[in-house]
Amino acid sequence: MSKKLYLECYSGISGDMTVAALLDLGADADVLDKALKSLPLTGFETCISRVTKSGIDACDFNVILEHDNHDHDMEYLYGEGHHHHRWFLLNWFHRHHDHDHSHAHGHSHSHSHSHGHSHTHGHSHDHGHEHRGLADIVEILNGSALTDRAKKLAVRIFQIIAEAESKAHGLPVEEVHFHEVGAVDSIVDIAAVAVCLDNLDITEVIVPVLYEGTGTVRCQHGVLPIPVPAVVNIANAHGLNLTITSSKGEFVTPTGAAIVAAIRTADTLPASFRIVKTGLGAGKRNYDRPSFLRAMLIEENDPSQVAEKSVMSTTETSVPCKSQSTDRASTDYEQKKKTLEAHLLELAESDIVVAFSGGVDSSLLLMLCCKAAKERGTKVTAVTMLTRLHPHGDEDIARRVAEEAGVNHVLMRVDELEDAGIRMNPEDRCYRCKRLLFGELQKKAAEIGASCVIEGTNADDLQVYRPGIRALRELGIRSPLAEYGITKSDVRQMAQKMGLSVARRASTPCMATRFPYNTPLDYESMARVDEAERWLREQEFYNVRLRVHGDIARLEIDNQDMGNLLKIRKDVVNRLKTMGFAYVTLDLEGFRSGSMDIHIKKKV
Repeated sequence: MSKKLYLECYSGISGDMTVAALLDLGADADVLDKALKSLPLTGFETCISRVTKSGIDACDFNVILEHDNHDHDMEYLYGEGHHHHRWFLLNWFHRHHDHDHSHAHGHSHSHSHSHGHSHTHGHSHDHGHEHRGLADIVEILNGSALTDRAKKLAVRIFQIIAEAESKAHGLPVEEVHFHEVGAVDSIVDIAAVAVCLDNLDITEVIVPVLYEGTGTVRCQHGVLPIPVPAVVNIANAHGLNLTITSSKGEFVTPTGAAIVAAIRTADTLPASFRIVKTGLGAGKRNYDRPSFLRAMLIEENDPSQVAEKSVMSTTETSVPCKSQSTDRASTDYEQKKKTLEAHLLELAESDIVVAFSGGVDSSLLLMLCCKAAKERGTKVTAVTMLTRLHPHGDEDIARRVAEEAGVNHVLMRVDELEDAGIRMNPEDRCYRCKRLLFGELQKKAAEIGASCVIEGTNADDLQVYRPGIRALRELGIRSPLAEYGITKSDVRQMAQKMGLSVARRASTPCMATRFPYNTPLDYESMARVDEAERWLREQEFYNVRLRVHGDIARLEIDNQDMGNLLKIRKDVVNRLKTMGFAYVTLDLEGFRSGSMDIHIKKKV
């Protein structure tokens, strides 16, 4: 079975982070050591060690140069009062380097919170400052002992960066030059990535999205906006998906973007897969989120072997029974949980309002916020917006979970259909609705005296059409689950571990999603769909959507449930026809979120 690599870039990506993650995944350090020693380069050393970041153990790969390239000088990069990372590009690559490299001098190395480190040394220590072009770097790579496959990949990565910088500076590719101080660490990082991927025999790479920060960064050409031009050019040329977070700093380096552009074969995870092994690569700078790149070797599950009632996740993951793999899975869970908890502890320095629906996402967030606020001595208020666009029964569940949390629970009634812009169901309906609802929620927060409003969008929601997310950003609403890469699978696992009563609750999105865009919404039609879906769930169908196309009812259920539905076909048809549908159809693609967005996705 071919190996698939999944790179989870929720804290961005850089060359050194990629090397470290691949080493942690099992790439042979001795093979890498020999390959790097064969490079006809001088003036560098490398160090592989274990480091602790936010209490989590990770692998660190460090290229140590004779001369400081300012790559970790926060004052140089961001100016006074900034504590975020940067990337400086010189002539084009002057500042390549990836997220961060410690600067030890000579042969002495200091690694705080680290142990078990190994070193590779360049041939000699030349203090020259020669410039190299792409052809020179290709010659260096071809003159090494890297395998042909590794050389080809390394050259490809450099070509992608050179093309991006060529466009940024308006120069032909052959005129783009690399300053030695910037180029040496770049060559080492990129060569190391190529060696490790070759050693692991990776054939397929899945990278759904790259998370980037905001703000500006200083380089030798002045102050540049983030993402820097090279990253923008690479993303544009190679169709990379970017998500801009609210965090300040540059998380995606041109080298990191080029690596993804060169190796990515897909941007969508399998519906169900098994995690074979994981690796965690540490970045070296500190921002408001831990700097990690997580790499996973995965195997896609055979759909026929997936359990009939897998309600724990939309992307089921299972782990081998070997103790080492079990330990790794446990570590992965703890990493995300600790990161999220640390962030919520910061937010809880002031009173918090949680937009609370009673679903598993907002319920988990509410419980964790209550824990953080208790430690900080602040208050949490759960606010549930009662609207007729949401399924019947949500209010009762929200009341119950709020009572379980022992939190102050406020109910707000809002009628979205009073807004004609929402009632006509345009393609940006979700944006309009979120602006309305969260605008009202901010007013309530001000009345309560809370300065922070958070909600439960998770990282998976960022992969589909969600125009409402733009409204949240415009209003300054925080989405900690999405910001810290917490997927729906993570949410359900955490909720189950915490014993939440809604851990297995199916998602219940807005009823407007059952109707094609530009179909006017009315409460009678939505109530009819809600009633039909409740009846179907009573027949023990877990994920159910009834999409309305005029007088046609299109049913979406989980693939493994189709046989059971056909057994009660007559009952289903009779029930739905008595509710006014002329035709009842079963969608053979099965249940999937956002099926009404298919035409929008194509346009986007």
